[in-house]
Amino acid sequence: MKLIARLLMASVLLLILAAPVSAKPSKTLTIQEGPDCTFTVSYSWNGMGGKSDLNVWVALSGWHATGSAMLGWQGTSPVSGKSGTFSHAFVSTESFAYQYAGYAYLQSGGRVIARSEIFTQPTSAKSCSAI
Repeated sequence: MKLIARLLMASVLLLILAAPVSAKPSKTLTIQEGPDCTFTVSYSWNGMGGKSDLNVWVALSGWHATGSAMLGWQGTSPVSGKSGTFSHAFVSTESFAYQYAGYAYLQSGGRVIARSEIFTQPTSAKSCSAI
């Protein structure tokens, strides 16, 4: 009886070890400053379950000592969840010396299933109204 139990446990362990390892969902958000106060917010995702009804949104906001302002949003129509990339270039014309922030949201069925945020370096805060 002990031999059968050991063989059964060994078989179960072998099946567990032989099972394919699925990659964890991942996401990456970047913000890149270009010429003339252009900020490109890029979002990449992988392994979000293969849903085909995902909406992707990226946004840019500006932060300064006394407050913040949402400078723009851009989204997509439904896309596949297995993997993808979405980018949008925003142009700031703000007169405050802002530190900029990029945001990304992945929605499915009206629910946010993933979100990210990233900030520019505080030393790169600048006014863009002179453009």
